[in-house]
Amino acid sequence: MKKFINLRHLCILILLITSIIVVPSSVSAQETTAVDTNSVPTYVLYVHEDCPHCKKVEAFIADNNLEDQVDSRELKNNDKHMKELEALWDEFNLPDNERGWPFMLIDDNGDRSYVSGDSPIIAELGNTFGISVPNDSAGNSSTTTSSSNTSTADTLLLVLGGVVVFAIVGYAVYSSINDSKK
Repeated sequence: MKKFINLRHLCILILLITSIIVVPSSVSAQETTAVDTNSVPTYVLYVHEDCPHCKKVEAFIADNNLEDQVDSRELKNNDKHMKELEALWDEFNLPDNERGWPFMLIDDNGDRSYVSGDSPIIAELGNTFGISVPNDSAGNSSTTTSSSNTSTADTLLLVLGGVVVFAIVGYAVYSSINDSKK
């Protein structure tokens, strides 16, 4: 029985040490993520002057003085911008039926995602810059697709914590079974 009590104390000690190491690391990773999300990502908007949906996005940007925050690139008669957009479509593996404009690249310190269609782009800009978005912007447009925001460090900490807890519980169960057989 005394051996089991020592094992229990050992398990509690290991759990406390793990908590001291993992929890502050997790909080630190969350604080780092919070700082990153407060920074404004780079926005590159691809538009075509003959597109009514593009005009709607451009009007929203102009009405809210966002010209300095959004790099707008005209596609009409501009092969360079068109090739950039085609490369982005390929990068995000968009099928032909989902390729169109307006299209906005969001680059958040290397974490790249995109939004396509007037309503999703306006909603994204409104959310990012704290601008009220009118209800009529919820029209029939393409959907938003973006990448995951879970950092590698957060995932690693969760896996490490799970492995440690599993090892502690497994050892405690194994030891208690062996102690009961004696």
